[in-house]
Amino acid sequence: MAHTLRCLAGLLVLSALALATPHPQGDDINDRELAAIAEEQAMLLRQLQRLRNTMDVLLGRIEAEGRTRTAELLRDALTMLDERAGNDTGGTPMTMEERMEQARAAIKDGQVVQSLERQRELVAELDRLLSILLDRKNLESLEDRIAELREMQKELGVLADRETELRKETERLGVDASNQAQRDLEKMLDELYREEREVLEQTESLGREAGTLSLEQLEKELARLIRDQEMDVDVLKSWKPGEAAQLEKASAELAKALRAEARSERLHKAAEELEEAANDLDSDPGALDSVSEELTADAERAERHSKVSTDQAARQAAEALRQAARSAQKARDQNSSDSPPELAQSFREEADRLRGQASRSAQPAREARSRAQEALKELSEDPESGASEPAAEIEAMLARAQEAARGERPDEARHATSQSASALEELQKELDFLGEALAGSQAEAAERSRTLERNLETLPQSDTEAGENARSALEKAAEAMRESSASARANEPREAESKAQRALAELQKAREDLEASRDQSMEQNRARSEALSKRQQDLQQKAQEAGQQASRGSMSQESQENVEQALKEAAEAMEQASKELEQARSASAAQSQRQAMESLRRARQEARDGVQPQSQDDRQRAEELAQEQERIREELLDLARRIRDRENARPTPNLDRADQAARQAESDLREGDLGEAREREQEVEQELRQTQAQLEEEEEQYQKLREEEQLFRIAEDVAEIVEKHRENMSALREIDKERKPGRGPSRAQKLRLRRLSREHSTLASRADEIAAAIKEEGANVAGELMSTVSSDLSRIAREISDEGEYETGERSQGLQRDVEEALLWLLEALKREQSRRQQDQSQQQQQQQQGQNRPSIIPDSAELKLLRRMEQDNQQAVEQLLRMYPDLEESAAEDPFLLDDIARHGGRHEKITELFQQLRERVGIPAPEDDEE
Repeated sequence: MAHTLRCLAGLLVLSALALATPHPQGDDINDRELAAIAEEQAMLLRQLQRLRNTMDVLLGRIEAEGRTRTAELLRDALTMLDERAGNDTGGTPMTMEERMEQARAAIKDGQVVQSLERQRELVAELDRLLSILLDRKNLESLEDRIAELREMQKELGVLADRETELRKETERLGVDASNQAQRDLEKMLDELYREEREVLEQTESLGREAGTLSLEQLEKELARLIRDQEMDVDVLKSWKPGEAAQLEKASAELAKALRAEARSERLHKAAEELEEAANDLDSDPGALDSVSEELTADAERAERHSKVSTDQAARQAAEALRQAARSAQKARDQNSSDSPPELAQSFREEADRLRGQASRSAQPAREARSRAQEALKELSEDPESGASEPAAEIEAMLARAQEAARGERPDEARHATSQSASALEELQKELDFLGEALAGSQAEAAERSRTLERNLETLPQSDTEAGENARSALEKAAEAMRESSASARANEPREAESKAQRALAELQKAREDLEASRDQSMEQNRARSEALSKRQQDLQQKAQEAGQQASRGSMSQESQENVEQALKEAAEAMEQASKELEQARSASAAQSQRQAMESLRRARQEARDGVQPQSQDDRQRAEELAQEQERIREELLDLARRIRDRENARPTPNLDRADQAARQAESDLREGDLGEAREREQEVEQELRQTQAQLEEEEEQYQKLREEEQLFRIAEDVAEIVEKHRENMSALREIDKERKPGRGPSRAQKLRLRRLSREHSTLASRADEIAAAIKEEGANVAGELMSTVSSDLSRIAREISDEGEYETGERSQGLQRDVEEALLWLLEALKREQSRRQQDQSQQQQQQQQGQNRPSIIPDSAELKLLRRMEQDNQQAVEQLLRMYPDLEESAAEDPFLLDDIARHGGRHEKITELFQQLRERVGIPAPEDDEE
């Protein structure tokens, strides 16, 4: 189908080319030429009709094949062919066929101007139809969307700026609405926060200089290590590897119990199946067939179990069921009316026998559970055993199982026994792993103790007597822990416990030595520490005074309470910091001071945000601000609706949040809650800015689509010009060969050359339009190259017409080759850029342009290459002229055509120089310095 659409598109392109050809007017046209043009117009009408018929046939076939998108394109194209459209002059709406027929009639009647106008309209219509068939994006639509997005971004920016100004006005109102007490409170809180920060900095400085900050951290680590070591010692005390034998004994007894219960269950199951068969025969004596089948199936299932388990009870159950199945089959075959009752009675008797065996089989399970309870009781009653508690829980489970067994509840007894076995298995695993876990824990503790020793070596206190004692104690503790780890791994609990106790004692001694070392440091820096403690007490007093003053401010009741609570917390943290400074605990003091600063920060925020309008004027200003917020919100809602109503619009949750925040800000302003209003206003502004950024991203994507579409169109147009130009080159060579040397062209050749001249003029016009489009996209070099092509095509048109005396020789053909070469250069650059864009679907990595210029549709690197080719080609042409005309100056004076060639190359060189200067400035290449000589 793609090939078919391309063929249809090709027909449209040819039609557009023919219609775009400007026809001669006035005295320059004769009846024969008018008739030829009218015939061409009639041929185009027939081609359009064939196109219409082809599309009708294809639509049915494609719909049958289920290709919905292709069918949709054809339907849209057929709709366009059938619709009546007006023109720019407001004439009668017509279909494309009617417009084409009107253009043909106008030519036939000699109305060339009217026909040309109809042809221009048809070219636009055919281009639209081509875009539909090729499923190309509408360039104008993309540009409209880009413009729409830019306008919406602008409106969002205006709304965000208004929201910013509204927030500033709210802040000013808060300042103006504050009474003197409020201003004094806020000033006091600012000073308190600043002074507390200074005290914190001095505390941290003192701690760094005295080494107490790191020392306190080391003490905390040591405290955690002592706590963990105490836990290991407790576990080692209760660890008794010999308990594994008792657990193993209990586990073996539970395994016996589970096997006995399994035997009992099989016999019970067989008895239930026989009882069920007897009940079926009692209720329906004619059910021998179904009873026989069910018993046979039960017997086969029981036999499979007996083979797998090799259990005597399973074999007994299988034999009983098999015998019952045979009896049922025999009774069915004899067809005796006395058989079913007798058979049912025999089934019940066999069921009673099996139940008796099941009860006897369950007795070993009760005995095994009892022995397991006795084994576990020794552990549960041992207070020093680490397994006492879980053993007691398992013992309780077994007691429930025994009770269920005595109450003839075998299922419940079996379930409780199974739970006990699972819990016992988990306890065994834990006990087996305990030795390895304790060994690993002690090895890790040894490494932690060694790390503390190394850290202590880096502190100033390490050189003191207390510091040296602490290091020695940590080293001894690490050694004892390693020995404890080895004993635990060897299942020697008492040895492991003894060495762990020794390590714990060394750790506690190290803590005492560290405390003594810290006391020594405190003595050396007592004056500074006491001074800081005194200053901290003064700040605590100021915080309490500020809390008492909060009630006199112009805040709401809730904000006042929040400020008082925050200041109370700050004062408590300051008091704690003062005590810690007295004890030379700089790190702890610094932490308390940071807590105080956080409380002061909350108090400051609450004080600022809690101000309410007090006077009538302030309340009126708040109402005016609320009204402005309402106006912003209404405009926001309208803009949000327009943004969402766009085609393929993305979700905009930011606008929903902005609407909610604006609504809340309006309410806060009317209630006088200026602090909350400012926060909501700031939120509105942020959401608007984020939406603006989202639309900018969307605009960039549409801009990329537009550039890709424009690139595709330009490349397509250039390719079409190349194809048509090559046809014209062949035609000109053919005419030149047919001409007799030294003689002018024949009348038929003149007509062909005139038509060929018109086609060159048409291509020149198209090339000029493409050049303008390329330059508009920022590719000045490529645009200038296309302008050169247009100029050369116009010159060829003059050369081969009567104005140039029908020149068909090397001069015209050489110009045609120059045009072909330039077009191929440009086409190559366009194709390469298309390929690059297809490979790089992410954001284009193009060079940034200076000023407000956006990136060119063709990269600067490609432009430079084109420029280089143009200059090289121009130089080669000049060198060729010099070789052909050694006395160029005299030859140019005698040959006006040669003079035109020289002027042409000179103009091109000047333009290339100008383009290079522009490109150099755009990419940031510095200009060469002028030579002073």
